[in-house]
Amino acid sequence: MMLLSVGLGLYHFCLLMLYVYYEIDVLTVVNIFSVLLYIICAIALHKKVKILYVLRICYAEIIMQVLVAGAMIGYECGFQFYLLAITCHAFYLAYIYRNDKRVNPLNYVLVDAATFIILRWWTNRIPPVYAFRDPEVAGVLYILNYFTAIIVIAGSMTALLAQIVLLEGRLLQENKDLEVLSQTDALTGLVNRRAIEEKYEHMRQNAEQYAVIMGDIDNFKHINDTYGHNVGDAVLRRVAEIFSDSIRGEDVVCRWGGEEILVVLPLCKMEGAELTAKRIMDRMRRARVKTDAGEVIHFTMTFGIAESSEGEGLKEVVKAADDRLYEGKSRGKNCIISKQKRLA
Repeated sequence: MMLLSVGLGLYHFCLLMLYVYYEIDVLTVVNIFSVLLYIICAIALHKKVKILYVLRICYAEIIMQVLVAGAMIGYECGFQFYLLAITCHAFYLAYIYRNDKRVNPLNYVLVDAATFIILRWWTNRIPPVYAFRDPEVAGVLYILNYFTAIIVIAGSMTALLAQIVLLEGRLLQENKDLEVLSQTDALTGLVNRRAIEEKYEHMRQNAEQYAVIMGDIDNFKHINDTYGHNVGDAVLRRVAEIFSDSIRGEDVVCRWGGEEILVVLPLCKMEGAELTAKRIMDRMRRARVKTDAGEVIHFTMTFGIAESSEGEGLKEVVKAADDRLYEGKSRGKNCIISKQKRLA
């Protein structure tokens, strides 16, 4: 908008010089006013004055310029083209201030139409007050005003398209963020069941073999009851970090519910899942969390492992891993239960 104000100010300065040269006093005074007005508008925009006020002032100046110039030097000079430009700009203004009921483009259209009718009626009945000494000047002004109006229209449309592209980009990013949020556990940052199900659907379509690891924090209720839920949340976050740092890029870690963590390992057999579970357990045994009182506590997990051949779908395979997890709980916790064997 500042560039537009500066550009219009320079254009009116050129008109001012033309009117001074041809001694057209009324238009000289009008364009001195216009130049000063656009300088003030540019300063106001620089000082972050509300754009709507500046645009309305510019709009009023253009209406005045069209009527006065048309009456003084004739319809053939092409100042009526400005009406098309500001009509286009009115719709851009309405888009920018779409939540402001006071900005109605229909009002601008009606004013522009009324101005055009008045101008046409006046110039058909009353000859111009001034005539240029050089007849070709009117034709040059006609062309200049035409292209000035085209530039303003193009500027308005460019600004409007830029706003639309910007809003579309924001909407796309917000949709992506919502998609991530819909698949992410807020506390741990791990994905939720929905993301796991989508991963499984991809593996099913590609007939991929896979394995799952189900882990459950031992004595988690005791941690919450003894140290508070803040410490319990810290333990969950630390567990999530350990899992995330211990898996391959294609594996998926999910907070299955409460203190249960599920890992889905595509293209992985039982032996590979056992190695991953051992790596997680080793890191878990070395992990520590500090309580609000400064006490350092450690924690352990029990794991159950199953592979895709043990069920027709993900639900059955997860249940097999879950059953082994609870078998490990009954055997003293802090262990890994695989198919027909217990690991350290």
